[in-house]
Amino acid sequence: QVQNTGTAALPAGELAFSVEKAPVASATELIRQVTDPVEVLLGQLLPDAEGRTPALDPGETTVVRVRIDASDLDDNLTRADGARLLYVRYRTRTPAVQQVAESAVVRMSGDAPRVGFGTVVPIAVPAGASGVVGASDLDALTGSGGDWSDALSAAEAMPSATVALDPAVLASIRLAGEDAPGSATAFLERLRELPNQVVRLPWADADLTLQRAAGRTSPLVPTDLTAAAASSGAGAGPTPAPTPAPTATVPVSDLTDWSWSDTDVAWPVPGTTSQADLAALGRRGAVLLGSGDVEDSAARAAGGPSTTVSGVRTLVADGTLSGLLATASGEGAAARSALASLTGALATDAVTGSSPAVLAVAGRQADPAGLADVLDLLAGQRWIQGRSVDDLLGAEQAEGVTLRAGSVTADRVSTARALLAGEDSVRRLASAVPDPEALTAPFTLAASGLLSAQWRADDTRWGQAAATAASAMRAVSQQVTIGRSDQATVSTDGQLRVVVQNGLDQQVTVRVTATVNNGRLQFDGRSTTLTVPARASNQARLGFRTIANGPAQVVLTASAPDGAQFGQPSVRRVQVQAGFDLVVAVVLLTLLAALLALGVHRNVARRRKPRPEA
Repeated sequence: QVQNTGTAALPAGELAFSVEKAPVASATELIRQVTDPVEVLLGQLLPDAEGRTPALDPGETTVVRVRIDASDLDDNLTRADGARLLYVRYRTRTPAVQQVAESAVVRMSGDAPRVGFGTVVPIAVPAGASGVVGASDLDALTGSGGDWSDALSAAEAMPSATVALDPAVLASIRLAGEDAPGSATAFLERLRELPNQVVRLPWADADLTLQRAAGRTSPLVPTDLTAAAASSGAGAGPTPAPTPAPTATVPVSDLTDWSWSDTDVAWPVPGTTSQADLAALGRRGAVLLGSGDVEDSAARAAGGPSTTVSGVRTLVADGTLSGLLATASGEGAAARSALASLTGALATDAVTGSSPAVLAVAGRQADPAGLADVLDLLAGQRWIQGRSVDDLLGAEQAEGVTLRAGSVTADRVSTARALLAGEDSVRRLASAVPDPEALTAPFTLAASGLLSAQWRADDTRWGQAAATAASAMRAVSQQVTIGRSDQATVSTDGQLRVVVQNGLDQQVTVRVTATVNNGRLQFDGRSTTLTVPARASNQARLGFRTIANGPAQVVLTASAPDGAQFGQPSVRRVQVQAGFDLVVAVVLLTLLAALLALGVHRNVARRRKPRPEA
């Protein structure tokens, strides 16, 4: 592919090719030389490999196909197995323009040494789905050209590849039931017949380190999908006042049942894993990191991808080869160049024995259609020996590898905390209603979808979606409130009237508690419990005693019977006017105490006075 990136038109040009006779010494050297520009042809010129380009206007691109016969390479290369550098020169005469590009060409004999190769193919609900995918969107994902279908094709192309499957994928198809398109049911059948190892991702491919940074010790998982099943558009965002769910529940465990691998693998977003994250994620299995996440990567590469970092079983994907795999999965000249470099690096590792095996992971955002083509090509090479995650973990572990601690940005953590706080506020309120799952399920599902690592490709849209969901959750948590009161003054012992308003579609049982900031007012028992019907209000009465005159501040809080507080406290400022009887009693008691003290004083004084002589 030749592109005119200048501002002037170029005349017709010519292409010439050359190749290095001997293989490169290492994969690192190969990658370095491919990316470093040269000004002239190096190596051995291939006289029969020539091409011509048409005139090119500024910004115009052309693709020229040139055939290089194997016999031409045999005449100019040594017999050694490995990867050579291939050069191509573009040149025009008038004006004189010359440009040289580099790539790699692999020559491997039938008895060439092998290199182990492992990769991970993710299949997850996309960003934008609220935890599940609606029936109307399944066909686009599972039909021809759909991301899930193409990812499955990539796994089929390389049976040694490990599939990282999001359980929400299974739940989405099974929730659709009879409304599921034929492509979705066919997708499940293909997935069931797959010989590859299938490891379980957390629900909605949770962003593990983000959720931990926001305060959760384990990923948020919906416990019931009844509301999603009842919705005509499963996966739609929550509303401020969701309708009650059907009586029959749809537990997540039934929808996500599968023949999962016994190996648990945590896959955090690269560059975000702290030491505390690593220890926590490694408690249940292995952790998948990138080479940019660890120090001493040279020692790790020599030993293979399996290692132990701070006592945690870890697989380290080669960052350079993972990047090449992701680029090769795309389109155009960059993809073809990356594929040549990837195969050249693997061939070099094979013949030099510099690493027994390599793990390359294209990542969550790679084009699955292109990935299928790349893995199909690699699987067809006799000198590449496929390795599953289990195979790699069972290999000898590299020593001396340490974590290069990462972190999650403060803005992202703040947004996630607000989202989780909103979900928690709905959950607190739900403990006061007869059917808590009907209230919490839509919001827990939405929050779990928004805390997915799939959103990493679009931070702006994620922030907007998370803010909208958090606002909806806060609106629901404020559906049960303590109303205002017209009692500005309390003058005698009595009852404080408290109106509780319920905007939910379910009745709610509320415990109202009163606290006072001084001793002028005292409440008997301090709390009372009442039931408020759906979409209605009810009045609670709290008995009090007036102690002394003056202002007092009463704070009223609403909570569920189990003590979970919800909503905002209601603050009332009242003027306490102690009753007349109390004032009289206080005065009389004061006078009586004074008379008693005076009598005692006179008796004592009389006894101490000496008697006069008779």
